[in-house]
Amino acid sequence: AHGAGGQMSAMQGGSGASMMFQGMGAGGGGGFSSQTFMMSSTMGADGQMHTEKFASSSAGDFNRQIRETQQAYSNSNTGMDKMSLEQEMQGR
Repeated sequence: AHGAGGQMSAMQGGSGASMMFQGMGAGGGGGFSSQTFMMSSTMGADGQMHTEKFASSSAGDFNRQIRETQQAYSNSNTGMDKMSLEQEMQGR
């Protein structure tokens, strides 16, 4: 049997806070999954709270040589909001 693990940490500074979570699991037969989440909030010079976030999730099967990864990023200060999806089959 394979286990799963996770880790979470939080940090607080003078004008903001950050949080990060990472987890990973492995299943029988070569399957795997992994998740990462990061968030940071800070008080801007304009007096508004600004948040930056990143999330990534991957899952696949080593034996079948398939993998899918999704990522998302946003930053309320710059207005940036991006998302990506990547699929890989048999090393392609």
